[in-house]
Amino acid sequence: MNRQLINVFIEAIFIENTSLQFYRNLAEKVTNLEIKSVFELLATCEKEHLDRMIKYFPGEGIDLLQELNTSVNCEDYFMKHKKITIDNATEKEALELSLLEKQECIEQYSCFISSIDNQQLLEVFKQTLDETRCHFDFILHEYKRHWEGTIQLSDSTVSRS
Repeated sequence: MNRQLINVFIEAIFIENTSLQFYRNLAEKVTNLEIKSVFELLATCEKEHLDRMIKYFPGEGIDLLQELNTSVNCEDYFMKHKKITIDNATEKEALELSLLEKQECIEQYSCFISSIDNQQLLEVFKQTLDETRCHFDFILHEYKRHWEGTIQLSDSTVSRS
């Protein structure tokens, strides 16, 4: 059993569960029904990602819940993502936070892919990465539909065309 691969899956499962809760919370907080439906759809997609990661988890005989509680440093993860807070966020800010969350997921999954040599498991991560990129584009489209202007995301700028 490849411990590095197991650790990648554990982190991916943690990320997917965190993203699922993030979108569920945003859906509860916003009042605009169109934006709410965006977050509900994204939560459904994150649940599918989470289920996929659990299905292909290569750690037969490993207590996944215990691993999640001990292997992933939740405090470090949330400190890294400290800028992603949903309390008192407007619909516009909620979409901006979602773009940041997706951007960070894309970066993380790109790193995961570089460390996986099992072809079947690599495809699981590639599929999730491709879907995450589509989700980013979908959120960006919704943002542009509702608000004019430019949004700053880390080192890159995405502007309305």
